[in-house]
Amino acid sequence: MLQINIVFIEDVVVTCIDRNHWFFSLVGESEGMQPNDVKLEKDESFFGQLLGRTWIFDLGAGENAARKSRTRFTDLDGYSPSPQSVLRLPASIWSKWRHRSQLLMSDPMPWLVYDAISFLEDKVGPDCRILEVGGGNSSIWFLQKGAWVTSFESDELWAEAIKSRVNDDPKIQDPSRHTLVNRAGDDAIEYIAALEDQAFDIALIDSVPERIPRGAALRAARPKLKPGGFMVLDNSDSPAHKDGIEAMADKTLLRFSGFTPMRLRVSQTSLWQV
Repeated sequence: MLQINIVFIEDVVVTCIDRNHWFFSLVGESEGMQPNDVKLEKDESFFGQLLGRTWIFDLGAGENAARKSRTRFTDLDGYSPSPQSVLRLPASIWSKWRHRSQLLMSDPMPWLVYDAISFLEDKVGPDCRILEVGGGNSSIWFLQKGAWVTSFESDELWAEAIKSRVNDDPKIQDPSRHTLVNRAGDDAIEYIAALEDQAFDIALIDSVPERIPRGAALRAARPKLKPGGFMVLDNSDSPAHKDGIEAMADKTLLRFSGFTPMRLRVSQTSLWQV
């Protein structure tokens, strides 16, 4: 089985798959930021670092770039975590400590807001078909519940690590239910667009946006959902994904703000029923 290790050094994430393969990315990128569109600034004062105070500028807004700010205890839209999510903070701390040297969790959960995971829990089962753009712990979580999962993953080595884990996981009874597509950019979007319409119950958009833009992925995935299916967009408070929000403007938004597995700050996950 491939082992993925991750180390946080200041604002840089160093991901090690094996001794010959290392990847470097900004922390902001790993949380769904597009460097060309979004500028991230951090308060370097003692209290700023303690609170995790961050400013994010939407450079696509023109000369007067729109600014969003957050602390460790609010998302970028200023929403605080729900009481239920606050109760899960110890679980966030434990998961981050327990898996501090690896990305694939021993007990996988999607890196979504805990309230969103609870919402999806009883909607995923053996008859459920999942389309996810950006694979990982969510892929394994869906498969352990017996769902049929089609995953789009842009990184070849990460895709190989997911595939290895799926094949070795004793809780996944039928690895053949997983279709893993290694595509990036326009190639991935075109591949999604070519899938059968109204074939999926849930679409989860949680890709690395520099490799598969989330807004474009969401628009391509929407026709693939069955009537009554759910569209899920993670990090929906980021200005980098505003085109995805706009694409679902005709549907009722269900927003979850709170803590997630493996992260010690408030995030946001949004859902729409089509």
